[in-house]
Amino acid sequence: AEEGELLPKLQDLLDSARIDAPPAGWLPRELSSLGQSVCTHVFSKGDLAWNCRTCQVDDTCVICNECFLDGTHEGHDILFYYAAPDGCCDCGDPDAWSPDGFCKRHQRKHGPNDSQALIETISPPLLGVLEGVVGGVVGALG
Repeated sequence: AEEGELLPKLQDLLDSARIDAPPAGWLPRELSSLGQSVCTHVFSKGDLAWNCRTCQVDDTCVICNECFLDGTHEGHDILFYYAAPDGCCDCGDPDAWSPDGFCKRHQRKHGPNDSQALIETISPPLLGVLEGVVGGVVGALG
């Protein structure tokens, strides 16, 4: 396929993938976290913030709700509160949080060449979109 034909086909594929897509903003959020070792979530007023006295270095260290739910804190001394704006999640930062308490997305278990471990960090909706895009591009080129 010529370059001029490829872009419309790719756009159609992306548009069709949006039918069952999660809420707005999910794709940039997913892409920004891939391979990233530290969470970049900045708290807004009313967001849930979690303290885990077992994992945190001091009382100022917190993690966001998403990292908490994706982590392993069973049996830990935990509490939550509604965050004030502008704080940030400490998940993935060994100076603030025990690596044993990092969520699955911010654990440093994979190296740059371990593609299977990286694939396991991608959420199913994003993985489906990526598979569809790659398949559509390969089909259009073939």
